[in-house]
Amino acid sequence: MKAGRLWTFDGSTEGFVLSGGDALPAAAAGLELRNLDADPILRSPRGLELDGSRYSLLLVRLTRTRAGADWDGTAFYSTAAHGESGEFQATPMAGANPAVNETVVLVYDMANLARGGEDWKSSLVDQIRLDTDDGAGGAFTVHQVAITENPGPAALAQAPANSAAIAAR
Repeated sequence: MKAGRLWTFDGSTEGFVLSGGDALPAAAAGLELRNLDADPILRSPRGLELDGSRYSLLLVRLTRTRAGADWDGTAFYSTAAHGESGEFQATPMAGANPAVNETVVLVYDMANLARGGEDWKSSLVDQIRLDTDDGAGGAFTVHQVAITENPGPAALAQAPANSAAIAAR
């Protein structure tokens, strides 16, 4: 896969911020999220200038490190034409709601939004947003975030990658 953007959080937040909590470089590697308030929101840096027609797959590899409120998992984005809105969102097609100490890869097919039609594909994407839990108390380590070209339906049809599947490989 060709990545339009890839964040690995090696000793840095790489410009990601968490509203409603703390986002800090993890001790080993990754981005440690501590959800302190209701509806915490993780945002990428602005100015991504990603061609949505080319880069339509959002991948988020994370581990839940502490149980929290109900899982959300919705991804939002902004463009020059619109800010973050419930009218433009995606839910993961794979990897949702990890258990404590489970690593998953959340796979968002942004070309097929839950709400927003063809907007991602016809836009220059400025920023992405990820909602983890709906409330306070949860914690996660985000290992990587990537926005990539879509490898096609055959690759996406494989079983979701979770910690058991990863360990079996």
